[in-house]
Amino acid sequence: FEVEGEGNGPLDCCLSALKKAGFNARSVDVTAVKIANKKGSFAKIVDILSGADISINYCYSYYADMNFGIFVFSLDDNEKGEKALQNAGFEIV
Repeated sequence: FEVEGEGNGPLDCCLSALKKAGFNARSVDVTAVKIANKKGSFAKIVDILSGADISINYCYSYYADMNFGIFVFSLDDNEKGEKALQNAGFEIV
């Protein structure tokens, strides 16, 4: 459906529908990283971001399978964070 006065893309329509239904909703750019399911993997990510002077606003994760998970980060500088993680050998998904 179209929403007057707002963009008509799928994300805009979804956000508008949620808001009209009484939910708080917003869109946030995030960085998703594939992380091995091993002790210390998350700590390494945090060390890399901290060393690059990047703050983590929040994160959440899910397991793609038993060998690795996907960690989703809201960073104060997503572009800089992605570059730092890629330079350290992590896969951005």
